[in-house]
Amino acid sequence: MLAGLKDRLMAPEAAAAALRACAEVTNRLNREHRANASAWKGDLVKVAKQIRGVIEAIKAGMFHASMKAEMDRLAARKAEYGSSGVLYDSWLRGAH
Repeated sequence: MLAGLKDRLMAPEAAAAALRACAEVTNRLNREHRANASAWKGDLVKVAKQIRGVIEAIKAGMFHASMKAEMDRLAARKAEYGSSGVLYDSWLRGAH
């Protein structure tokens, strides 16, 4: 019985099919990640521009308490991208 299970489960055709399925899933996940990373990079550029805008406004003498709240919100969004690792290029280069 064990030999039969071994032969059926470890047959070259079964192993090859499992490896193909794994490669397909990995490739699909890599494609999805690349597509998302492009959007994330665009959003990160937008956040950086907004931060620069707030800083320039403060330098020009404009300040209101709401500006601090906006700066805190933008800094938190920027930190989310860095801490989640969504922009690591090493993942993007790992496509199969």
